Amino acid sequence: MALALRYQLPRFLIRGEAATLTAEVVDTATNGQKTASLGGYSLFAGSTNLLDNDSITGIGPPAEYAIAASVTEGKTLAADWQERWALTIGGVTTTFERPVYLVRYTPKPVIIDTDLFTRHRSLDRLRSREDTNYSPQRDEAFIWLQRRLISKGNRPSLLLDESELREAHIAKTLHLIFRDAAASVNADPSYGKLSEEYEREAKAAFEDVPLTYDTDGDGFDDEATKRVATSIVMLNRPPRWGRY
Repeated sequence: MALALRYQLPRFLIRGEAATLTAEVVDTATNGQKTASLGGYSLFAGSTNLLDNDSITGIGPPAEYAIAASVTEGKTLAADWQERWALTIGGVTTTFERPVYLVRYTPKPVIIDTDLFTRHRSLDRLRSREDTNYSPQRDEAFIWLQRRLISKGNRPSLLLDESELREAHIAKTLHLIFRDAAASVNADPSYGKLSEEYEREAKAAFEDVPLTYDTDGDGFDDEATKRVATSIVMLNRPPRWGRY
């Protein structure tokens, strides 16, 4: 039995807040979630061990660990933390690792289906009967944006204004919607073309967007600094606002 810890992004752990953390372990052959008989949770801040195989609080699936606010209170924001889940499944203990970012806040999307309908009013008829909205595509598109930010050296949790990613988020979501529609039986040939157009638009919007970015992690727009997704541009302007 081959097991994998399923996740899309590093964990964004908010400093000084209690939280219930989860670990979704799946059998890669069946895609089924697995239940642990017991397990331990460890947390490392760089090379410093903050929690050492602390007993998990739920066997799942998914496995759960309730982390206290005191564990991260007062710690320096960082992107080099790591968590380890030592889970016993089927009598065998396996350790699963996941990167952790200690953050001031977690990035959140700013679009809903209404924003998509302003571009294409007929989207409703492309949705399957089982789905009530396009949240799966919106969620996947937002993960894509965050992964691209990370790949370019930008931590999503330091972005101060998520609306700056709005156009790229809409375009990427529409790309996913029309890509799925193009793969259906007797699909309109235009769906494939629209998918390709929106994919290009999403990449272009992402590359060009200027980001209000908190480089030093103090919760404020950095003085005289504006960052784009692929490089840093210096502008002469005062700081505007921040997150408290």
